[in-house]
Amino acid sequence: MRNFVTLFCLYFLVSCSVTSQEINSISKEEKTIWESFKLVPSSANLQMTNDKEPGEKLILCITFIDKLKKTPLENQKVLLYQTSNDGNYNPEIAGNEKTARIRGEGYTDGKGRMYVNTILPGSYATSGDNRHIHTQVFGAKPQAYDMHFAQYTNARMKRFIEERDQFFLVDLKYTVDKKLIGFVTIEVKKPKKTTKHD
Repeated sequence: MRNFVTLFCLYFLVSCSVTSQEINSISKEEKTIWESFKLVPSSANLQMTNDKEPGEKLILCITFIDKLKKTPLENQKVLLYQTSNDGNYNPEIAGNEKTARIRGEGYTDGKGRMYVNTILPGSYATSGDNRHIHTQVFGAKPQAYDMHFAQYTNARMKRFIEERDQFFLVDLKYTVDKKLIGFVTIEVKKPKKTTKHD
C-alpha cells in the first residue's frame, strides 16, 4: 500500500509539473495566415519590443471576437503588457503592472485582428513556469484576458485554463527564421464598441 501511495504521489507531481516544450515549424496554412496579418494597418500593428530587447522573439497573430455573437471586434481598443525576459514587469507606476515596461496599445482592424511583435515573457521566479501576456479589452465586461503558452504551461494550469473563459492557450511554432509565432482567437464577453478617439 505504501508503494502505491508513493507511486500515486510521484505521478501527480509529474503530471502537474511536466510540460512538453517541443515546438514545431509553422505550417503552410499558418504561413498564409501570418502573411495576411502582416498587412493590418499600423493602428493594429504593435511593436512592443525592439531588436535589442533580450529574449526570444515572439510574433502573435490575435483575433478578437464577440463571445456571444462570434463576430469580429472592429476598431477595438486593446492594451497588452507582460514581463521582460527576466520575469519582471518593471512598471512605470509602482505596483501597476499595466504600466509594465513592455506594453503596447492599439486598435484591432476591421476583422478584429492585431499583429504583435514582442519577446517570450519570462516567468516569475517564485511560481514555476507561468509565462503569459495580459490583455485588457477596453469597455468589455470583464476587460482582462490572459494568453499562456502551451509549451510553457504544466498540465494542472492547462486544466485551469480549459475551465475558464478569460484564459487562452497559445500553441507556439517556429517561423523559418526561428522566431516564435502563435495564433489565437480571444473571445470577449460583453464587448463595448470603442472608437479610435476613446
